[in-house]
Amino acid sequence: MPADATDHRTLAAFCASLPELTRQAAGEGWQPELDEACEQLRAQRRPADEVLSELWAMLGIGQTTRGEGGLVRPLGRAAAPPPQGGYRCPQDLCARVADRRPGGPIPQCALFRQSCRFVPA
Repeated sequence: MPADATDHRTLAAFCASLPELTRQAAGEGWQPELDEACEQLRAQRRPADEVLSELWAMLGIGQTTRGEGGLVRPLGRAAAPPPQGGYRCPQDLCARVADRRPGGPIPQCALFRQSCRFVPA
């Protein structure tokens, strides 16, 4: 089956993600499912979107994530923008507002030894 432009983008994103997906699959026990999907993609009998959508559905994995961390975006879709707002003192005692990089750790309050709380803008 000849690949269309969508399949080319899907496969490019999947190939770029494959090393991380392979590490995740090995650590979480879904390597056989990933291997089967790779075999189907190599055989080119079905559209890549279809093969990968089935894989993610079987594993109960969402196809997109926020930010840069977590599960790799296997279908090449852009990350959702981070919510507007900031992280503030967990006890509401100071005026600190901390930013968080998408996918990065939640800012911590060193004084109270707690995670800062997110306050939407």
